[in-house]
Amino acid sequence: MAGLEYPLPWGAFPAEAYLINHWDINSSDDPEHQRTRLLKEFLRLRLIPGHWEKAQQGSSLPLPFDNATMSQTERNSILLPWRTNSVRALAARILGDSDLSRVQRFSQPVWLLTTYGGDAISRFHQMMDISEISDAHQFALQDPELLRFQAVSPQEAWERALLLIPEMASHSDPIHHERDITGIAYDEGDATAQFVFEARQQLREQIRGALPDEAVLTKSYDAIRALQSHACVRVVVVVDDDALQSEKVCILMLDVYGNVIRWFRILAEDYMDVAAGDMRGSLSESEYFDESEESGSGEKYCLDGEMGRILYDVDVAALTGS
Repeated sequence: MAGLEYPLPWGAFPAEAYLINHWDINSSDDPEHQRTRLLKEFLRLRLIPGHWEKAQQGSSLPLPFDNATMSQTERNSILLPWRTNSVRALAARILGDSDLSRVQRFSQPVWLLTTYGGDAISRFHQMMDISEISDAHQFALQDPELLRFQAVSPQEAWERALLLIPEMASHSDPIHHERDITGIAYDEGDATAQFVFEARQQLREQIRGALPDEAVLTKSYDAIRALQSHACVRVVVVVDDDALQSEKVCILMLDVYGNVIRWFRILAEDYMDVAAGDMRGSLSESEYFDESEESGSGEKYCLDGEMGRILYDVDVAALTGS
């Protein structure tokens, strides 16, 4: 898909219009805190307005969310302190070039640098080159002034970057405009629904078979591996201090809301092998889906996590009798 025509007018991105429409000028809250709260609300929206499709097709577009109107004062006080035009250009490129396809997730990664001392930036680009992904199909976030990282984990770094560019998670299927972690809402047939139903049934059986193991909530179940792989629509490659020391980048597998489903570390030179395994459908059977010091489920996608409860649809208490 061709990139969006740039620059788009201020307020054209759904997240920008959401901020304008929901901003409380009488709030006693700190503006940065209010902006963060509203962006988190926006990222939790299930439905994205249908007319945003016009922007994805590169045509002229009205301001989304009830045609928000914006004064110069609102732009200067609400949007300009949040992000620059250069960031908006990257957001436009991400929206225009990526369709959040489960097939293309490893071929259109977002690279995120979270450390900036010494030769970090040059090594960051070396790792991008080693991955053998075309520059036209990967996105680099490497601006220390914008991201202001200070000794945070890869997942915390990603959450901060997502608040700067919520477009990395704020669009989904261009026809239904609905974010659904199962993918059922996008499937014109019933193949996805059947897969999810069978995987959930298998998971319940695997949990029953694991009883009375005290580690029943943290075991690595084949059905969870399959469902986690299925729910992933975007991949982020984090280069942090650990990556520079070990040569192992941190891979974050994300759902349509930008939540971390799974993380694991790999050598940058192994990226294409991992991508090939994903294309073959065998990645979820690999060691990268084990629970270990170098791989694991995101907090929200644990068996009893906020998103895990939705994806796995398992009543843990009923199954375990707890």
